[in-house]
Amino acid sequence: MGDMNKVGWIFLIVALITGCATKAGKEAEEQRKKAAQTQVELGIGYMNKGDMDVAKSNLDRALELDPDLASAHNAIAIYYEHRGENDRAASHYKKAARLNPEDGAALNNYGAFLCKKGRFADAEEYILKAIALPDYDTPEYAYENLGICAASVDKLDKAEQYFRKALEINNRLPMSLLQMANINFQRRQYMSARAYLQRFESAAKHSAESLWLAVQVEQKLNAKDRVGQYSEQLKAEFPGSEQAKRLMTPLN
Repeated sequence: MGDMNKVGWIFLIVALITGCATKAGKEAEEQRKKAAQTQVELGIGYMNKGDMDVAKSNLDRALELDPDLASAHNAIAIYYEHRGENDRAASHYKKAARLNPEDGAALNNYGAFLCKKGRFADAEEYILKAIALPDYDTPEYAYENLGICAASVDKLDKAEQYFRKALEINNRLPMSLLQMANINFQRRQYMSARAYLQRFESAAKHSAESLWLAVQVEQKLNAKDRVGQYSEQLKAEFPGSEQAKRLMTPLN
């Protein structure tokens, strides 16, 4: 009976040791993941400051601590894209999206990267996945990005679709308003182009690009006073711009 009690105590001690080891292991794992995320945040901070070497060191350390940390892959992809190392950037963007398909920022970043490479269909897939997430809180900017992407590959119907969606959410998005003005100008719908430019003016300050578009629109509408007004504003506010130089060339 004494031996049986002894055996029981041994099993109890082993169980306690195993339980403590398991708990300690989980705590160590949590600390490791927390340290990895801290390194990611430090890396992003240094990238924002332009200290790319220190940022890279932090992000490498994050991936050493947790090779499956999606935020680390997303951040280092941004680093590689900044450096022009596009193959590495693509690999890390893709891995970030695979590791955490609920990370809207990672999906949107990968989509934006694909757009820059002219891969509109692939970009559209990832950005729409981001927008579909219940907690994705800036769908208007994602739609705007899709519109810009579509316009860059001359898919004007798609571009208009996404700019309209963006403006349904926020009707004062300057870029979407300007792009809609440009699309209407390309389609020779000059009154609509003017209307979008007027909405743009109420939402943002003019740029050289927007003033040049306004000059062209008003010239097509034969509104000489408006042409003169926008031309003078362009020369006064952006005298060294390419758009101001174009004023020297007669408009057709």
